[in-house]
Amino acid sequence: MVLMTVATFVVAGAAVIQIWEFTGQEHKQLRAYVGVKPAAGQFTLSPGVILKQPFIIKNFGVSPASNVREDSAVVMLPYPLATSLKMGKQLPGAAISKITVFPFTATSLHALTDADINNIVEGTKVRLYVVASITYDDIFGEHHFTHVCAMYGGGETVITYCDRFNDTDDDTN
Repeated sequence: MVLMTVATFVVAGAAVIQIWEFTGQEHKQLRAYVGVKPAAGQFTLSPGVILKQPFIIKNFGVSPASNVREDSAVVMLPYPLATSLKMGKQLPGAAISKITVFPFTATSLHALTDADINNIVEGTKVRLYVVASITYDDIFGEHHFTHVCAMYGGGETVITYCDRFNDTDDDTN
């Protein structure tokens, strides 16, 4: 009798664990997955120009994303990048919007000078970075993020992805 009771509790415990796992998998399968990437093209580096970089944003999930916010910038930063880059509201020169109409465009807040252009092209001390942070909520009310970092300069004629800072909250789970 005791053995039957123990076996019943073990089977019931296994069923609860399976339901818990199924619910987690169901959320992952049904939630929104927002991806973002810089649109193809290259910058025209000219003195006095405000740089703009269009982004393509897409929801790869099966349900809509809500409360979508973007924080993006085109900025000159040291090369190589530091070991950490504060994404989100702390981007230098970033324009933050509460509501975004997609696609969106990252913009530099300052026009380039001749010295800036020379330093970007040389690429040994600084490069031009395009960074964006997208945050959104899924249909289950869970908050998510997607970060993208790309750079231009140092002899490259097209924008290339940074070797880090391209991540999502799924990379940390």
